[in-house]
Formats: sequence, C-alpha cells, structure tokens
Amino acid sequence: MTARPASQPTALRHVLHACLGSLIAALGLFVSRGTLLPTLGAFVALALVLEALRFARPDLNGWLLGRFAPLVKTHERQAVSGATYLVLSALLVFAVFDARIAALAVAYTAWGDPLASVVGGRAGHWRWKGKSIEGAFVFLVGATVAGLLLALLGANIALSARLLGAAVAAGIEVLPIRLDDNISVPIGSAAAMTLAVALESAV
Repeated sequence: MTARPASQPTALRHVLHACLGSLIAALGLFVSRGTLLPTLGAFVALALVLEALRFARPDLNGWLLGRFAPLVKTHERQAVSGATYLVLSALLVFAVFDARIAALAVAYTAWGDPLASVVGGRAGHWRWKGKSIEGAFVFLVGATVAGLLLALLGANIALSARLLGAAVAAGIEVLPIRLDDNISVPIGSAAAMTLAVALESAV
C-alpha cells in the first residue's frame, strides 16, 4: 500500500500534543511514583513495539500514515514519532527527577512546542540556523503560563527555578541539535530546575 503524503503539523496534532503532555504532567502530581512509572513504561513499550512493526512492515506503515496523516510530520514517515518521544521522555524525567520538576518539564514541552511551531511557521521572520526566534519567545511565554498553572496544582517549587526551567526549555528548543525536542527539552529543563532548587537550598 502506498502511503498518503504526510502533512506538516496540523491544529489537531498540536492540540493532542498539548493534551497528552498536560495529562502526563497532571498525573505525575497526583499519582504515586509506584503507579506512574510502570504505567508510563507500559505505554513506552507499546509505542516502541508499534514503531518497530511499522518500520518492519511497509504495508502497515502505509496504512497508519493513510489513517493518521494529519497527525504525522513529514520526517516521521520513516522515523520515531514525536508522541513516542514525549512519553519516553516523561518516563525518564519522572524516574530521575522530583515529581514536581518532572511535571513542569513535561508541561513546558507540551505547551511550548506547539505554540513555537505555529508561530514560528506562520509568523517567524527572524531565524537562527533554521529555528524561529519568535517561536522560541512564544515557547517561553507558553511554558511560563504552564508553570504558573501547575504551581497551583502542586508543582510549587521556587518561582525562580520555574522561570529558569522555562527559559532553558525555550533555549534548547531553538538550538540546532539532532536530538528530538521532545527528549532534549524536558530533560534539559528538568536538570536546570533541579540545579536551581539545589543551589537555592544551599544558600
């Protein structure tokens, strides 16, 4: 079966990305670590099996692309999807970092990345190595708002640490690195917030 051409990110993809990340972030604040990590691990395993199957079976890959074309970026036709990377990164940050920090890092990616994509793709005039500066700024705004909302839900680390995490997330998003943003942004942001919290506690 010939795959229907995959499109650029659509509004539906952006909304689902934001909803998936927000759901994981919220669950991370209210579900115990003993329940959250195995659940995320199961979803990661399922996603990786599906990815392996579609790479091994061109007919299956074509069928999936034909049904879900509005949700697939062009480069994902023969690469791991952003959703799989997002769930994998969520598992990693919740396994390694404080739950509040992990939730913030995932939410920053969930909110900031779609906003940066929309603004950068439609209104981005200033670019650096192919990345939109306007998109990075909107990423920062979206991540900051997400941090404020999650603080109300219990991710109440210091405001300075939350803002640093949002800034680092936006900065990583605009860097021309090969690692997928859904992996690099939450891990880098979580590491920055962890360092900020540790330094504040030491003062």
